[in-house]
Amino acid sequence: MKKKISDMMDYIQDDSVNIQIKNIASSQKILEATRSKLHTDRKIHDTDNIIPRPVRRFSAALIAAVLILSLSVTAFAYVGFVAYENPVAMLNAFFGENIESKSDGVIEYNENGELAVALPGWERVPVDTTLADELISQYISSETSFISWDGYTLSVEANLYDSHTQSGLLYYSIENPAGITGYLVRGQNTILFQEGSISFCPCLSGDGWSGEDYLDATRSTDTKIYVCRYYVGSEGLTENKQLGNLELQVRSNIDGEILGSVVLNNTNERNIACLSVADGNIVISPIGIRIYNAKLGYETVNHINSIVLHYNDGTEYVVLDNAGMPDHFTDNTTYGLLDSVSDPARVTFTFNRLVDINSLSSVIINGTIYDTAK
Repeated sequence: MKKKISDMMDYIQDDSVNIQIKNIASSQKILEATRSKLHTDRKIHDTDNIIPRPVRRFSAALIAAVLILSLSVTAFAYVGFVAYENPVAMLNAFFGENIESKSDGVIEYNENGELAVALPGWERVPVDTTLADELISQYISSETSFISWDGYTLSVEANLYDSHTQSGLLYYSIENPAGITGYLVRGQNTILFQEGSISFCPCLSGDGWSGEDYLDATRSTDTKIYVCRYYVGSEGLTENKQLGNLELQVRSNIDGEILGSVVLNNTNERNIACLSVADGNIVISPIGIRIYNAKLGYETVNHINSIVLHYNDGTEYVVLDNAGMPDHFTDNTTYGLLDSVSDPARVTFTFNRLVDINSLSSVIINGTIYDTAK
């Protein structure tokens, strides 16, 4: 008999480990990034560049370019769709309270009284297991492929892809009996496999895909870590305006060699339900939102300062609110990608909680109300 998520909540093992948060970005860089507008620092694509955003973590000030890789691989596998039987731990990691909420953000001043760190506030909420059963559990694909190198094994646990917003959730683990060290953990458990600190780096490959990794600190140990990757795809990031295969690679940080590669399933015909608003110019799924900003009169993502989802019961989910920058602002997204090349231009965000699209009454962007009933 197939189990529901709600049936399995009492059987989650707590493999907790204390993870040290490290500040690896200079105060000056963080200050400059914060003062520049949150949107210009969000990981967005505008013609040639992707720029990391300063959302609640010290990766805020780093700038990275898109790498289009066409390298040979040493391992390759294709994964078919099989429903994931036990997604509880995965959903708690992506949408639950495994990450501590900081609704006031992180504001720090240096010894001279100058603003040094200004990270937006964020809030995590418990996973509604009944809602998860209803909306997404059946669409989570169990992935069984793995890549092995130098005593390490990367195992793909599960993948959830939403074709409406072209966004998804990838859950994977990395294990080494001798221990795993060298990765960097930043604010809100963003994880970085940085050159000079660790010998390898997992990354998405295939034209048009980008994302960000978070550590599942609740399950991770000294010898095995679990990683949550929120990802988004868009045709405007590709040379031929067509998305390539969604592929997870492990690349050497020493010489750039591809140590292994796995092609993931994002082509299953059973799509997650979505909600279309404003004549299709706003598309909302349980895991993310896509806004065709130019169609709604917002020339760039910099012009979108707030996104709020209102529910029928009067509650709301503040996805984004930049009104109080730099001293106080809110960002409850986990990743964002702007495609200003495609026609129409669009921006896509992934959520930090599961959204009940059947209970939404309206979407409010910059104070403009878009009624879901219209």
